[in-house]
Amino acid sequence: MIKNKFEITIIIAFALFIITSCSAQRSKNIRALEYITQMPEFYEAKDGTAIPITDSLAIFYMDEYVLCRLSPTIETKHYKKIEASEPYFIYRDKNHYGFYFTSLNDSAHGKKMSVDSIYCLHYPKMSSCNIQEMGYELSEQITSKDSALLQKYVAANRLGEGYPDSVYYYFSKSLGDIPYSLSPKRDSIQKMKLVKVELLYKELLLTKLKKIIPKREASVEVRSLPIKNPKEIIALFEKFKKQIPSSSY
Repeated sequence: MIKNKFEITIIIAFALFIITSCSAQRSKNIRALEYITQMPEFYEAKDGTAIPITDSLAIFYMDEYVLCRLSPTIETKHYKKIEASEPYFIYRDKNHYGFYFTSLNDSAHGKKMSVDSIYCLHYPKMSSCNIQEMGYELSEQITSKDSALLQKYVAANRLGEGYPDSVYYYFSKSLGDIPYSLSPKRDSIQKMKLVKVELLYKELLLTKLKKIIPKREASVEVRSLPIKNPKEIIALFEKFKKQIPSSSY
C-alpha cells in the first residue's frame, strides 16, 4: 500500500525513467538512408538561371519494418517542392508487398503494392552490365586513407548524345548496416558498397540542329541520413502501422 505523496512521487519518477530508457533504447534501432539523384537536364528559371533537377528520398529502418519517404509533388512553374506532399510506403522486412500512402495526411488504410515495384520506380539500382564492354576504359583508380575507392572510366570514342563521356564509381565501407544496395554485384566484387555513380557529359555540338548542348552532370548517391529527432520517426512508423488493415500481416 502506498502511504504518502512522497512514495507516489518516487513511483511516478521511476516509471518515467523506465519509459524514457525504453524509448532511448528503441531509438537505437532506427537507421536511415538518403537516396539522392541529379538529372542531366535543367529547369530554366525566368531569369535564365539553369537549376539542376535534383531529388532526395529516404528509407527508414526500425525493428522489422521499413518506411520509404518518396518524392514530393513539384510545382512546375517555379520548380518548387510542395511541403508535406511526400507519399510514404511501409512494409515489413522480407515481405513482398506493403502499403502506399499519398501523403503524411493520408488517413486511409493505404494501397497495397509490391515492394519491388516501389523500389524499381523510386530507388532504381545500377545496371549490372560490364561498363568496359560498352566502350569505356578504366583510366584511374584511387584508394583514400579511409579505404574508400574511386574508379574513373572514360569513353574510348564518342558513343553518342545519350552516353556520358566519363563515369565515376565511388565505393565505401560505410553503410554496412544498411540493407539497400545500388549494385549488389559491384559491392560483392569490391567488398565494399557502391555509394555514388557520377556521369559527366562534355559540351556537345548538334550540327544538324545547329545547337550546342552545354556540359551536364548526372548522379545517383546513397548516404547515411542522421536521425535528428528519433521520436518523430518512431511516430511516423506508429502512425502508418496503425492504418494498415489488421488482417494484412
